[in-house]
Amino acid sequence: MAFGPSSDSSDSAHSLSSGVFDAVGIQVKGTCGSSFVTDVIRVDRTGVQSAVKILTPGATQDPELVSRFLMNARYNQGLNDFTGMRITEIVETGTRPYYVMEKVAESSLLEIIRLHAPVDPRWLATLLLPVARMLDTIHQRNILHANIKPSNILVTVENGGEKFLLVDFFEPSLAATSATLTGAGVYAAPEFRAGMPVSNRSDIYSLAAVMYEALSGSVPASAYRSHDGDFHVWRAGDQARDLSQINPEISRSVSEIIMNGISPQAISRPASASAMVEDVLRLVEQPRTPIRTAEPEHHPVPMLLIIAGVFMGILLLFGAFKLVSGIFGGSTKKDTVTTTTVAQTTTTTTAAGVLSARELSLFQQLAPGNQECDPDRSQGSEKVWPLSIAALTCTSEGVTRLEYGSFANKSDLDDTFDGQAKSMATDVVKAKGEVVETQIGIDPCATTPNESGEWQIPNTDRKGQFMCVSVPQPRIVWTEGTSRIIGDAELSSGTMTELIAWWKVKAGPQ
Repeated sequence: MAFGPSSDSSDSAHSLSSGVFDAVGIQVKGTCGSSFVTDVIRVDRTGVQSAVKILTPGATQDPELVSRFLMNARYNQGLNDFTGMRITEIVETGTRPYYVMEKVAESSLLEIIRLHAPVDPRWLATLLLPVARMLDTIHQRNILHANIKPSNILVTVENGGEKFLLVDFFEPSLAATSATLTGAGVYAAPEFRAGMPVSNRSDIYSLAAVMYEALSGSVPASAYRSHDGDFHVWRAGDQARDLSQINPEISRSVSEIIMNGISPQAISRPASASAMVEDVLRLVEQPRTPIRTAEPEHHPVPMLLIIAGVFMGILLLFGAFKLVSGIFGGSTKKDTVTTTTVAQTTTTTTAAGVLSARELSLFQQLAPGNQECDPDRSQGSEKVWPLSIAALTCTSEGVTRLEYGSFANKSDLDDTFDGQAKSMATDVVKAKGEVVETQIGIDPCATTPNESGEWQIPNTDRKGQFMCVSVPQPRIVWTEGTSRIIGDAELSSGTMTELIAWWKVKAGPQ
């Protein structure tokens, strides 16, 4: 219930004031409403404000609408203890029936969505949690709200803090008469619209639909324009778009909870409104893995220059060795030359020592930001990538575990990727899921949390394979075919969306 200021000298305000509120000193401060009901603020001589719902002049000409209005008013008055918006007076006589509520709301969630969507998920879930708990309470008493929509979630300020109030319950006999009478429209569960039996999960659908709109700016069943600019008309039977696709700031975990809430099948929805909101709040309050999204442009050192530099270093070292041998030819003591000195001309060292030529070649091809790497020099099957000619274990802000390997030929690279992908797919199957094959693109895991396919940057020869899985933790393994490199990144705390965002910046398509 939102009010806009109106002048007391307006015809509508004078008519409303004199025709209904004839007590001395009562005035109308603001008006709003629908085609049947008008909401106004009433101010008495002491300055006390009340919210008033009054039938429009046209609606009073329909006896059925008048009867429904008064029946619903009396029903909501009996639920004063639940709504927090107490109805203090119902006036059934006079030319226009009305009822009075003791509080005036500062705004409604509908106004906030229109002005500020997508809203902050933590703010939304925090304020919705008491509403969801109230819903669970009435559901235990076999009471449904049957009219949940953003305009019926009012925002008030109490003790310096914001609070949501859920108002305008629908009287059961009226709600059962016709699904359209709920007024919830696109927020009504499919069973409401189909005239099928409803349950507490019907209210949970409506609450999830409200959360969907608040976090995306779009209702679940609506036309939309895709990222490629094409306009899509939503038709009955179409699936709602994944929330995390519309708003990438929403994690896939939160999206899954809300998408379950608007499932067409009631049995697939959460059984408790408060449990649904608590799950969302728990996820949005978890510390997020920091991800840097801006890195300086990186130009890998050409392989030919690296090879030439290494070759020249070998020649110089060999010449120096021969010179020293000639000077001290009579000595029986043999000097030791370490094999890692070939890379000393690059001055690239790690905690484990100087990189070998092959390790350095792999190191130079990595994306910027992944520069803290140590060589993996275990042998045979104990090496991270047994078929690799060089392997590095790296640290990078944004991921928990990060490894790279380079291969002598593409066959060894592909065999390694296939083996790793098979192992990851097994983990997904154990979690009762499946890996979906996708089309060529550069946006892995955009539609499902477990995908396998190819990525490619348009108009370049940069391409490779990828697999990303969400269980037991978000993880992506990918290859870059032209450079014969494989990478493996994993998050122990975070979401698939965060991992893919890191991959695009630090490792994948640049």
